[in-house]
Amino acid sequence: MLDRIEAGRPDAVILFHDAVHFAPCLSCNGHRVFSLVGHLQHRNGAARWEAGATPGPDKNWTEEKRLSNSLKAAECVGFNSKDDASYARNHLGVTRVISLGMGFDNHEKQPDSNEPIVLFVGNATEPNRAALSWFLKEVWPTVRTSCPTARVRIVGTAAFTCEVTPAAGLECVGALPDLAPEYRRAQLVVAPLVSGSAGVKIKVAEAMSYGRPLVTTSIGVDAGDPHQLDEGAIVANGGADFAQAVIALLSNVELRRQKSEGTAHVFASLFSCDVCYGPFLSWLRKAGQVADSSLSSQMV
Repeated sequence: MLDRIEAGRPDAVILFHDAVHFAPCLSCNGHRVFSLVGHLQHRNGAARWEAGATPGPDKNWTEEKRLSNSLKAAECVGFNSKDDASYARNHLGVTRVISLGMGFDNHEKQPDSNEPIVLFVGNATEPNRAALSWFLKEVWPTVRTSCPTARVRIVGTAAFTCEVTPAAGLECVGALPDLAPEYRRAQLVVAPLVSGSAGVKIKVAEAMSYGRPLVTTSIGVDAGDPHQLDEGAIVANGGADFAQAVIALLSNVELRRQKSEGTAHVFASLFSCDVCYGPFLSWLRKAGQVADSSLSSQMV
């Protein structure tokens, strides 16, 4: 693979996930390298090795040190969360770090729905299956007791998993080619995440892009910025608290209006394409300019 990269004489090389370990070799050969890690899998939370910390018995120490060495060789490193970016700076010794979020199109905001619909969107992944199992057992019965006309619509392949058992007000929709009508009908969206890596999820960003209020757990929020969704969402972790948040949005038109208006600011500051991809595009333009400058000097 390295031979093919050398033959292509690229202005810059972008490495994804495990490929970031090629950075030391590529940078030694003069290539400008951008490494996109995504999410950190190994986080020991210990002091830097340079400070004399002693590795523990866990092999994660070795993996983390290897990753640190590889990331330091890149000109710039991207993470999907501010929490991981901060960890890389403070524990891995990586200084050239940017956050790369999930950019979405900004959909036209719709008026409040007159249907008491709670929307869940997701495919049949393990975290989504666990989320639905918890929501239907620990949250939904309380919601229905307080709001007997409320319905929860499950859109996506998660609707037909074994964790989705019959319940009053439950409507299993399945996969759809266009989600806009579902968001238009819903009064709020839920992301009741109870497992998986912490950090903003697609369903969270998507709800903000459609201007719908959201209830999620702390797993759906970037730990590096725990209040980032406050204007457009309610974060609740326990079953009782999550149910009360859903009930509050279903029963309080003014609260729904406030949160819906707040989603516009959340979207603009976190999920617009300019905000999410701007820092990376800036680096890429800089890499191209440096390459053009180098080529011009060689031609003189």
